[in-house]
Amino acid sequence: LYTENSTIAGYAFVEEDKTRGFVELQDIVISSSYRKHGYGKHLMKQIMEKYSCIKLIARAQDQHLISFYKGLGFEEDLIIENYYSVGEDGLRMSWGNR
Repeated sequence: LYTENSTIAGYAFVEEDKTRGFVELQDIVISSSYRKHGYGKHLMKQIMEKYSCIKLIARAQDQHLISFYKGLGFEEDLIIENYYSVGEDGLRMSWGNR
């Protein structure tokens, strides 16, 4: 994702699973100097325009991040205990055709 002056503001990495009909958002990063300016939302909307079903795993304790995804229409699917480390769970979220 580029800014108006062609500076890289961030990127996203998705892994497509054609046999199961969805993409998995593996990573999304917005440079710290561009956070809170709508670049993450813009990047996610570009991905959502390209794919009809997106799944991801977010840190279950990161309510700011979960609120971000919910604001885009993602829904909570399930908790994966100790996904990141002992006591740090993952939250499976999905958007689109299921």
